[in-house]
Amino acid sequence: MADINIKDVAARACVSTMTVTRTINNPELVKKSTREKVQAVIRELGYVPDRTAMALRSGKSKTIGIALFDIENPFISKLVMRMERRLKKRGYTVLLSFVNEEDSDDYDSYTSLKSFNVDLCIFIPTQRSQMVADLSPEAASKCLQLFRMGYSGMDAFVVDDIYGAYLGTKHLLENGHERILLVDFQQRMPMYRDRGYYQAFQEMGVPYNEDMVLKLAEFNDGMYAERIQSAILEKHPTAILAVTQQLCEMCITVVNNLGLRICDDISLIGYDDTVLAQHLGITTVAHPFDEMIEKMVQWTIDKINGTSPAEISHIKIKPFLQMRNSVKNIKKS
Repeated sequence: MADINIKDVAARACVSTMTVTRTINNPELVKKSTREKVQAVIRELGYVPDRTAMALRSGKSKTIGIALFDIENPFISKLVMRMERRLKKRGYTVLLSFVNEEDSDDYDSYTSLKSFNVDLCIFIPTQRSQMVADLSPEAASKCLQLFRMGYSGMDAFVVDDIYGAYLGTKHLLENGHERILLVDFQQRMPMYRDRGYYQAFQEMGVPYNEDMVLKLAEFNDGMYAERIQSAILEKHPTAILAVTQQLCEMCITVVNNLGLRICDDISLIGYDDTVLAQHLGITTVAHPFDEMIEKMVQWTIDKINGTSPAEISHIKIKPFLQMRNSVKNIKKS
């Protein structure tokens, strides 16, 4: 049987080939009833669009490449899933590439995506590459750095993590906690959350102790629990601010293993508002998720279509504090 082509689909659906093309590439431009009819015929005939041919004709592949290093992170996987769903409805394909943060640098992420002729590269900077920093303005304009700002000459979409740490620390200080253990990673590309921690102490007029900042080495999972437990036993914090989802879950495990109760014995604020945090009633530094997705999707489409501003944009999303029951007020009456 000969391969089904776009003319076969158009004939069966009683529409023009242009309508079929629009249904595939720009479904939002096609009337719903017509779009559904064409999509039904595409499924019935088993038609598979030749995106390579389309890209040659239009100069666009309608494919977005996303390089990830931590798909097991619920926050990142949830974000990418919802972003892919919305882009798919608008006729775009998302190509995922998984990189080893320990062994790869940002140029590896960039080249692995560009080799598939994607219209736009989205990546989380992990190891700064001079080759990425030296990309031409045209090449850099087709990239978006996510969550971390590694390159000033490239668009970025980040969460204000400094402000998030400030919010969490300030809330603990307002509840009488001064011995606050900040648990963070010592990253190659730092997020500077400790700046927000120090800022809250300074603003509240409370002296801070740099020894209460615990920085854990990346890629050393086996030592995390041991180091957190040692810090709790040695520094006797009344509260913990754990600035990633992974570290928050590790702190919950350590606190339970020590026979302590969250809130009653030691207060805890985590990050990213995971299902576990919701279930256990953990106060978290959370993010306006739907707003983030919508802004990222719209930015992506505008960038591909050439309708975004020419100047470099650095979009910064403000987190907020999701209050629950893991912080005890220990102020003296």
